[in-house]
Amino acid sequence: MTKYFLFILGVMFFVSCEKVIDIDLNDANPQLVVEAELFSGTKDFTVKLSNTSSFFKVEEQEFVADAIVQLIKEGSEPVTLDYLNKGIYIIKDYVAEEDKMYTLSIDLNGVNYTSTTKMPAKVIVDSLTTEFNPGMFGSEDGYLVFMHYQDDPDVPNYYRALFDLNGEPQRSSRDIYILDDNFTNGSNITIPLFIRTFQEGDTIDLSFLSLDDKSYNYFLTLNSIIGNGQPSAAPANPNSNFTNNALGYFAIYNGDTQRIIIEK
Repeated sequence: MTKYFLFILGVMFFVSCEKVIDIDLNDANPQLVVEAELFSGTKDFTVKLSNTSSFFKVEEQEFVADAIVQLIKEGSEPVTLDYLNKGIYIIKDYVAEEDKMYTLSIDLNGVNYTSTTKMPAKVIVDSLTTEFNPGMFGSEDGYLVFMHYQDDPDVPNYYRALFDLNGEPQRSSRDIYILDDNFTNGSNITIPLFIRTFQEGDTIDLSFLSLDDKSYNYFLTLNSIIGNGQPSAAPANPNSNFTNNALGYFAIYNGDTQRIIIEK
């Protein structure tokens, strides 16, 4: 009993001597956040701009409406994007070419933010197949979708899969699906779109896309932060590919699209 009494007395002494420390939690200065994705071929090119807000305030996203946003293709004059709404800038029916360098330039409040990347070579999906997966540990039965493709042995490859389910784009954090060819260079690959299972009658429109290493690294670190990959050592921002401390990414995609309907 004497030992327990001395232990409790020691804890009480420690608590009574503990100093109260006031921490000044100042709001960080707002930073520009860029979300930009350029797809090969003729498609609308959109850029979304916003500002970061205080971690301690619950408020609506602050969109940026007064920037000058330009896309510059190697060997061509800059094209200025039109402002639409809610931080969205757009070029309608832009023609993006393979093997060209592109620079996204943003001028805002006297500061220029840029990101330059190259349109990668196209990746082709040979086919999509399905396999029934019985539910385990209380999970729902469903079908896995497998992608089949040939990796290019001559260059490092970085891939991202985007898909629509029954006509609806799937763009939540759980749907970020990326991979590289560090261990599969030059191989004929069969790999599941393992982020989820699908049900009979579902229609999946899959875009399997090449992207550059900097954009891949952004999504890799994002996955780590949100818990889709290995947990990060400490919370942080994903690795941006913009100058002047802008957050976000400018990704250029080149790939193939396939559709599959889940059947028994």
